[in-house]
This record gives sequence, structure tokens and C-alpha cells, in this order.
Amino acid sequence: MGKKYVVMLLAMLAFIVCCGCAARKQGRDAAPDLAKADTDAVRAYRSGDVGKSLALFRELVAADPENPVYLNNMGVLLLESGQAKEALEAFESASMRAPGNADYLINIGFAHIRLGSYDEALVFFNRALQVAPARARGYYGKGIASLELEESELAMGCFRQAAALDPSDGESLFMKAYAAQKNGLWQDAAEGYSAYLVLGEASRQQANAYSNRALCLFQLGRFKQGMVDLQKAMELDDSVSVFYYNRALGYERQQQLEAAVDDYTRAISRKPDFPEAYINRGELHFLLGNAAKGCSDLRRACSMGFCEAEERYKAAGKCE
Repeated sequence: MGKKYVVMLLAMLAFIVCCGCAARKQGRDAAPDLAKADTDAVRAYRSGDVGKSLALFRELVAADPENPVYLNNMGVLLLESGQAKEALEAFESASMRAPGNADYLINIGFAHIRLGSYDEALVFFNRALQVAPARARGYYGKGIASLELEESELAMGCFRQAAALDPSDGESLFMKAYAAQKNGLWQDAAEGYSAYLVLGEASRQQANAYSNRALCLFQLGRFKQGMVDLQKAMELDDSVSVFYYNRALGYERQQQLEAAVDDYTRAISRKPDFPEAYINRGELHFLLGNAAKGCSDLRRACSMGFCEAEERYKAAGKCE
């Protein structure tokens, strides 16, 4: 049987340090010192009206373009609105007016992450940590950039440092576990996800933690516990195809092939463009004696750009 694809789920919540702006709580209080003129803009943000809040902060910046707090807060809202390039310009302007502010440097780093310029992001996270060595968010951002640059060992150290500096920050705990998983440290990762789950964070991210912990437990040979974790993930969010995909992997490891086929089908029903699920299900169809279905699945995967498995079966004379 060919390669089995393992899917971990990364739910990166790139929290932005929001100095001077009372943002909705996202794992850290911003400790704002708000001027009276900020009230309407901040109230709109707290109520969930990002568009109105952004418009009001634009007005504040227009009236006082040298105010770094207004510029930074406008940048936070621009980034949340998907306008990363404009957000970067706002953060850079804020940092020019307050060059010793580590939080503004961290925000520049996160803007670079959104723009895909990970080397540049690392530069600003490192600068922020030189200014403020105890900033957990700086280590968190550096860890995210390191992951994107395939430096998973460095990322693991960064997330460990972030979690040590702020044990209440659930996202750092989650990412610490994820980085350990990327490095094949299954026991460390499982324990990390357990530490995260104790915090009782948002249901969607809890579901991701259960699913990823299940994969670690499979690697440790603890299939029964892993299957329980996947059931918990599905109970929290039944719409995620990866949860069914991962449970199918568990069934395969236990030689419950028909149950695995059923779960690959459930995964595909939730995400029709899931080539790995088609490949794995196709290979199981061959093992179960249904070559026609197997070839059909491999053909579907090839139509998505994953042709290696179909070509292998064609070379063996099993598919036309």
C-alpha cells in the first residue's frame, strides 16, 4: 500500500498586541489608557463593528497624524479587515513616532506574516525582544514565522518561551504542542495539548486540540484513547473533514478497513477537494477487492494534481 497522508490541524490565531486600544479579549489584556476622544471608536470595536471603528480611527489619525496610539489602533483594525499592506504602513508610522515601543514592532512582525514575508517578520520580532525580552507575544510571533520557514525546532523553543512567560495564553500552549508534533515528539505534544485543553478555550480550537492529540496518541500506540479524542472533536464541531480523516487513519491502524472507508467518505462529503482522502480511500478499495472504485478515487486525486498514486497503479496494470 502506498504512502498514508497524516493531517494535523493548525489553527493559528495571530493575536495582535493592541496598545492603547481596548480590544476584545484574545488571550491577553491590552492594558489600555484611553483618551476620551477614543471612546466612540473603541466602543464600536467592542461591539463588533470593525468597519465603524476603523472609520472613526481614520478620522482620529487625520486629525492627529503624529499620534502613535491612533496609528497603531488603525493598523490593528486594518489587519483584522484583511488589509495587511495598509496595516503594515500604519504600524510602521506608529513605530517611527515611538521607536522604543516593542508592541508596535511586534505588530509590524504580524503584518509581515500576513503578507508572507516571514524573514522580515523575524527581524521585527527579534528587534522587539531586544527592547522587551519578556514579551511573550514576541516569542509567539517568532515561533509562527519560524514554522513558516520550516524551522520547527526553533519554533518549538519560541513557543515554549512564550508559554513560560504567560502560562494563561492558550494559543502559545497550543502552538507549543503543535511544534512538538511537527518534530515527532509525540509524548511532549500529547501532554502539551492536554495542558491547553485544561484551559477550556473556544470550542473550535478545543476540537483541533483533540484531533491533533489523537494523532499523537496513535503514534504512541494508544488507539482507544485517540479514537475517544476524535469523537470529542466531532462533538464540538461536526463540520471539519480532517476529524473524520484522522479517525479513518486510526481505523486503518487497527485494520478496520471498512470503517476507515466510511470515514474517508464522510471527510470527502465535508471537503470534496481533499486529494489525500481520495488516495487513502482508493488504496483501501483495492485491498477490499474493489479495483474500479479504487481507480476512480485515484483518478479524482490526480485531477487535483496528486497523480503519483494513480501512476503507480497504472504501472502495475491495476488501472487503465
